[in-house]
Amino acid sequence: MITHHDIAKLFVAEATRLSSMAMLGKMDMDAAIMEYRLMLDTLEKQPDEVKFHFAWQVQNRTRQAIAIYNRMGPNSRRAMISLLPENLTMTVLCYDTVSDILKSDTQPHVIFLCKAFNALPRIDQANPEKTFQTYCAARKHLT
Repeated sequence: MITHHDIAKLFVAEATRLSSMAMLGKMDMDAAIMEYRLMLDTLEKQPDEVKFHFAWQVQNRTRQAIAIYNRMGPNSRRAMISLLPENLTMTVLCYDTVSDILKSDTQPHVIFLCKAFNALPRIDQANPEKTFQTYCAARKHLT
């Protein structure tokens, strides 16, 4: 039987696919954002349990990403920054959605990232470096 958790995993996989395709230049950023918005619209129509599992999974994956960013050496750091987008629309949509779904269950590292990414310009050449710095700074907010 398919569970709410299983359905949420499909949404997380789709969000990851869209983000990765855009980061690697295999999909136009505007097209990826449009598909991401459609995916979030579809998620919104799901039962609350699916939305909760989606947000919880993203929150946990974010914890793992923060750890990875903080372990990177100089070469890995440069490579990662070269992949990160100038357009933060998908990132902002992601953390806004997670915070909206989890409400008081949103963990401090996601609250920090949500505020930090919303404070940055949506599109800016400096965003890849700022994104990397923001994920590194989020380490202080892990619980």
